[in-house]
Amino acid sequence: MKDWFCENIEGFLQIISISEFMAFFERILHCGRNSAANERGVYF
Repeated sequence: MKDWFCENIEGFLQIISISEFMAFFERILHCGRNSAANERGVYF
């Protein structure tokens, strides 16, 4: 029972970290879209 609980907790933490990462990534895209496009124009 303890192993099952630990495995599920690990999976749950991974899901949380993935969702938090996706939210963070979306924030970066929304905030830095213009600056990223400008940088792309400069470097490429």
